[in-house]
Amino acid sequence: MYWEHVDHVTIRYASNSIISMMHETYGYAGGAHGMTWYTPINLRLSSSGASGFGLDDVFLKGSGWEKKVSELIIADLKKQKAGWITRGEVTEVGVDLLDRFTVSLPESTFTLARMKWDAMLKEAMFPSCLGQL
Repeated sequence: MYWEHVDHVTIRYASNSIISMMHETYGYAGGAHGMTWYTPINLRLSSSGASGFGLDDVFLKGSGWEKKVSELIIADLKKQKAGWITRGEVTEVGVDLLDRFTVSLPESTFTLARMKWDAMLKEAMFPSCLGQL
């Protein structure tokens, strides 16, 4: 039986205080095609070590950032002519999908599950508001 497993990590942004990476994994274990999935890794660096951070660590609680980020992602996906967006089947991005991001100043990238959105769609980007980390 033929099988394949490939891992690749790309540094999207690095500074003295944060590092943001995307871990891409491709696996094939037989059948019509393999599968690719993405795992973002965002770390805040300090003298005591590294710790993960999410958008809820960056934005003020109660500021409505979730709605604004969703709107920015939907606008970018419309520009990409993402089918589910242009047909009106998806009108917002739920908070549960907003944890899949990397920082890459001057913009932030959200990587959305391909099967959930469109077969060829991979990422949505918008101007970063994470510059203060």
